[in-house]
Amino acid sequence: MLKKKVLHENINYVQSILKQLRSRHSTTDKVMWGIIPSAGKGLRFGERVPKQYQTICNEVILKKSISALGFLPNEANLAGILVVLAKDDVYFEKLDIESQILNDISLKVPVVALKVGEETRKGSVLAGLTIISKVADPKDWVLVHDAARPGLTKNSLHRLWDAICENSSGGILALPVNDTLKREKINNSESKFNYIEKTLPRESCWVAQTPQIFPIQQLLLALQSVANVTDESSAMEATGKFPILVHGDLLNLKITEPRDLNFLETQLKKETKNNYPKGFYIGQGFDVHALAKGRKLILGGVAIDHDTGLMGHSDADVLIHAIIDAVIGAGGLGDIGKLFPDNEKKYENVDSRVLLRLVVEKISKNGLMINQIDSTIIAEKPKLKFYIVQMVKNLKEDTNCELVNVKATTTEKLGYIGREEGIAAQAVVSLVST
Repeated sequence: MLKKKVLHENINYVQSILKQLRSRHSTTDKVMWGIIPSAGKGLRFGERVPKQYQTICNEVILKKSISALGFLPNEANLAGILVVLAKDDVYFEKLDIESQILNDISLKVPVVALKVGEETRKGSVLAGLTIISKVADPKDWVLVHDAARPGLTKNSLHRLWDAICENSSGGILALPVNDTLKREKINNSESKFNYIEKTLPRESCWVAQTPQIFPIQQLLLALQSVANVTDESSAMEATGKFPILVHGDLLNLKITEPRDLNFLETQLKKETKNNYPKGFYIGQGFDVHALAKGRKLILGGVAIDHDTGLMGHSDADVLIHAIIDAVIGAGGLGDIGKLFPDNEKKYENVDSRVLLRLVVEKISKNGLMINQIDSTIIAEKPKLKFYIVQMVKNLKEDTNCELVNVKATTTEKLGYIGREEGIAAQAVVSLVST
C-alpha cells in the first residue's frame, strides 16, 4: 500500500488538507469540491452490512462510487472529495477502503473521509459543506453524489458538467418518466394489497439522480434554511432557484434493495464485455534508465550485485516498467507515465512490483488477464543469467501468468548501453478476455 491517509479524526487537520488542495488553484479558477454522504444505514436493503459496503463487480460499492467522480473533465478542477461517514462507522476500516482508494491508479483526485455524518442525508451533506466552506473560495462549486450509485458513467458526468457551465443555478442528472404514474391509496385495513388512488400525469416528470452540482455558498444557505429534504435540488428549489435537468443514464441506478444490486451488476458486466470484446490483445513496451553510483540495481524485482544502479523516481526497475507499459498498451490504458506520474511523491522509490500488481488488478476489472509475457533486458554489464530464474518467479507471482520469459543481451559495446551508461528493456505482452 502507498503511504498516504484517507480516514481522519480531526476536522481542523482535514480543513488544513483541503486548504492546501485549494491553494493549488488560482482564486479566479472555477473549482469543484466533491461530497459523498455515506452515513446511511441502508435499512431497506435488509442486510446487516450497509448497502454502500456491499460488493459489486468485485469492488465495494462506496469505493466504486468515489472512483466514478474521477471521470470529471480536467477543466472541472475537482480539488478533492470528502466522504462523510456515520459517526459509528466500522466498515470503512474493516474493509480497508482506504487502501483500495490509495491503490486506485485511475483515481487522481485526493480523497479524505471523516466520521461526521448525521441521521439524515441533509444533515450529512450540511456537515460536509460546513467543513469545506471554511476553506473554499465563495465562487467554488460543490458536487454531491450518492454513495450507492456505482454505475455513474463518464458520458453522463460530462453532459452534466457541460450544462452547468452555462447555468449559475446548477443542475442535476435525471431521467424523464416514461411509465404511467400511479399514486397509492393510503390503506389502513389489514389487506395485504396496495390500491391505486389515482393516476398522475407523467408529462414534465423526471426521476432525480446524482451527482447534483451547485455553487457552494448557495447550497450551504439553502440547506440551512429548509427542513429535511431528500436531495440537494429540493433545497435549492425551496429558495427560488431553478436547477437544470440533464439526461442521466440507466446505469446510474441507486441501489436500494438486493435486486437493484443484482440487476446493476449484470448490466455493468455486460458493459465491460462490450468495451473489451472477446478476443486477444497485444501490447509492446520499452523503457531505459541511466546508471549512477549510489543507487541499487533492481531488475524484475531482484536486487543485483553491481557497483551502479538505475536512476529514477521509483526503484527504476526497467524490466518491470517495460512490462507494465506493454500491459497498459494491450489494454488501451495510455502509458506508464499517465498512470504513475514521476512528479507524484507517493511513487518516489516505490517498489515497481507494487505498480505491476496494481496494473494487473486494473485490467482484471476490465475483464482481461495476461496470457503471455516475453521480455528482453539490454545491458552490457552485469551478467544476468544467474538472476533470471528469480525474475521469472517474481513476474509469475505478480501477474498470475505462467507463460513468462525473460532474456538478456548486450549491444556488443555499441552506444550508451555499450558504454555502460544505462540499461534498457523491452517487452511484448498478450492479454485475453476472462
